[in-house]
Amino acid sequence: MKLRLPFLSLLLTFLCTCVSAQTTADTFEDGDLLNPTWTGDNANFVVADGRLQLMAPDAGTSELGVATPINYDAPTTVYEFLVQMDFAPSASNFSTVTLIEARALPEVRQVEMKFGGISGSDDRLEVSFVVGGTEVATMEGTLGALGSNPAIARFRMEHAGNTWTLSADYTGGTNFVLQDQTTVDMAISPDSLALSARYTATRSDLMSWDDLLVTSEVAVDETAPVLISSTLTNPDEITLIFDEVIAQTPAGSPANYSLSATGLSVNSVLVDGATVTLSLSDELPDGEDVTLTVSTITDESGNILSDLSLSFRYDITATPTSRNVVINEFMADPNPVVALPNQEYLELYNPTDTVVDLTGLEIASGGSPVTLPEGSRLAARGYVVITGNEEADGFRALGAAVIEASLPTLSNAGDEISVGYQGQNIQTINYTDDWYNDTERDEGGYSIEFIGEGADAGCSASWRASLALEGGTPGNVNSVLGMSSDVTAPGIAEIEVGDFGITLTFDEAIDISDFTVDLFSFSPAIEFFRPASISDNSFFLSADLEENTVYTLTILPDFMDCAGNAPSEAIVLTVAIPTVPLPGDVVINEILFNPATGGSDFVELYNCSDKVFQIEGWLITNLLSSSSTATQEITTSRLFLPGDYLTFTPDREDILARFQDVNPELLIEQRLPTLSDDEGNVTIDAGIVRLDAFDYTEDFHSELLSPDDGVSLERLRQKSTTQDGSNWFSAASTEGFGTPTRENSQARSGLEPAGEETFSIVNPTFSPNGDSFEDFLELSYTTDRTGFLARVRIFDAQGRPIRTLRLTELLGGTGTLRWDGDNDEGQKAKAGLYVLFVELFNPDGEVREEKLVGVLAGER
Repeated sequence: MKLRLPFLSLLLTFLCTCVSAQTTADTFEDGDLLNPTWTGDNANFVVADGRLQLMAPDAGTSELGVATPINYDAPTTVYEFLVQMDFAPSASNFSTVTLIEARALPEVRQVEMKFGGISGSDDRLEVSFVVGGTEVATMEGTLGALGSNPAIARFRMEHAGNTWTLSADYTGGTNFVLQDQTTVDMAISPDSLALSARYTATRSDLMSWDDLLVTSEVAVDETAPVLISSTLTNPDEITLIFDEVIAQTPAGSPANYSLSATGLSVNSVLVDGATVTLSLSDELPDGEDVTLTVSTITDESGNILSDLSLSFRYDITATPTSRNVVINEFMADPNPVVALPNQEYLELYNPTDTVVDLTGLEIASGGSPVTLPEGSRLAARGYVVITGNEEADGFRALGAAVIEASLPTLSNAGDEISVGYQGQNIQTINYTDDWYNDTERDEGGYSIEFIGEGADAGCSASWRASLALEGGTPGNVNSVLGMSSDVTAPGIAEIEVGDFGITLTFDEAIDISDFTVDLFSFSPAIEFFRPASISDNSFFLSADLEENTVYTLTILPDFMDCAGNAPSEAIVLTVAIPTVPLPGDVVINEILFNPATGGSDFVELYNCSDKVFQIEGWLITNLLSSSSTATQEITTSRLFLPGDYLTFTPDREDILARFQDVNPELLIEQRLPTLSDDEGNVTIDAGIVRLDAFDYTEDFHSELLSPDDGVSLERLRQKSTTQDGSNWFSAASTEGFGTPTRENSQARSGLEPAGEETFSIVNPTFSPNGDSFEDFLELSYTTDRTGFLARVRIFDAQGRPIRTLRLTELLGGTGTLRWDGDNDEGQKAKAGLYVLFVELFNPDGEVREEKLVGVLAGER
């Protein structure tokens, strides 16, 4: 409201001559505008029927003002007034009431209340705070409350300091309803009130006002002080806070107070306004209820509060830290229920002898944290279960201490759980379902428990599925206490060698932060640098390696996994930069294609070169199979060193259990092509290089061996032709019918020249008993040109034919033929002397005969 200057000047003159009062009221029952005195456009107003009524001759704006002196020391000033318009207000017809602090000239401060004047049914009570002509704050009444006919509002404006509160009753009564509240940056203390009416000719007599009341009186205090709070501030200090200022006497005297605990008294008292602080002669006893009796407390008006009795209990508590709050157990997957309530929970444990106040502790799982409520406690050496209120009583029935809180949902497969306090992280764990460490209990219904103090809580080996019959131990000692799930030292799972160094991957997570060059040594010696971490179980060791040179890398056992397991001895590794193999560098050395019932196939390769190869990406194929799995790629990254035997099998554990002296470091779990039990093919390719191929058949087994299930075929000579059936024989029975990862039981050295004859016997005496020593008779031959055919017949000492070894055999330049000691009926021949009669047919038609003698020995 912008007041006209003549009116404001008149009001100021009036204010200067009046006496300060604490209450201004006018019910208009006296029929005039004299008590109190209203000034302004008095001719346009009348007092009728106990109300101030607008009675203007024509359209216009009319104003009246009244002084409302206040007590500036009063804590609160209240303004009440009734405004009524017997029409629906509009932009041309509305009323204002303005509270003015005229003493602030030239910077007038005022609070303008506008009743209507918007448009349509949205008319409301609007309040503007104006200082020096600038609006600094606003308040609003209920939208539409003044939008109908009649428009009535009895308002109550309450002013306490810089805070203003607006209430109203739109029926004209005194059932005030809060409308709005605001705080103004600058103090405004109105000492006058002005009303204004803006109207058209038809509304010039339809506005009225009544029941003005302005009060700023300071109430007489006749009420005794009231205790608002009593706090054990420290173990030896009590703070009492009252609702008003307390007199120094008798509150400041220690004799005014007594304590029930023996030998405990009040030493001194500090009275500061409404606060009384008592310093005790000693700390309150721990865990004991102590009564404080206060004789008399008096306010500054002399009102007395007597015989006040208060009870205190001092329980020593600590704030949460990583030392006294430990995640001890959690249920991430309660379904299917075993015997616990069907709800996720988190259990905390306090390993100290002091109670922990968990008020304000925050628990999160990736999102916004949940804050524990006031009064949350964790007992000394105690447990507390945090869970939702749906099943809280079910956990209490189990004897658990419970704090009800809406925990973040925990993922079954894995999640993060963090505990913090006042912005500081106390503990964070990142679990997976591997933390169950129990395949029989990882499908739900069982909690995951910590194995106890001293273990690394971030290590999966420090956690196990609960062994309790109920599925968990909420609120009680864990069932897996002291039971680590990992007692095995870390080992090397994979080695990758490149031009710039070596990547070593362990079979579990380790802490390599303490790794230094002192832990490593190379032979032959080379320069290398401090290892760099790649992940929690692998690191890169920068080293200058030469291609195709084999190095021995030794790692001292001065490291451990997160469970505290350390190697018992140094780890010795063979490393090298590999090269590309050529045909003949690697040969198929042994094959088991017809395993025993329940057993597994295997294929063994031998590196007969002086080179080092990387086998990852090589292909094992059965060229005689049309299956979609006829080719399998080797997925293991490892080096193939000179003289090594690498054995590939789909079931590593079966081979280790079934055969003797298997070297696990040379046994690789690898899918193989399907290998038929009677015949098939094994082909090895390294990229575009075909290293070796073998068309096998069960006929290559010893004729005396039946059945041949579970018996491998062994190569006799690495340098002899792979496809030569005579270069293969059944593994010896004394070696368990197979020698995966080591030299073949039937291995033979190179062939000696046959001399003047075409044929010669490699081992004149043999014993086909499967002991891997001279199990068959070998005939070695050497021809001077190709195209020779041979027929071999065997006679006993009496000249009786017992075996035709070959009806016709096309010979190569060199090679061997083999007699297993069987006769033509497939039975073992008797021990004794035998003549091998060889008929040779050369390409020119010449026929040549040779006789050789061998001995089939009896059992030894």
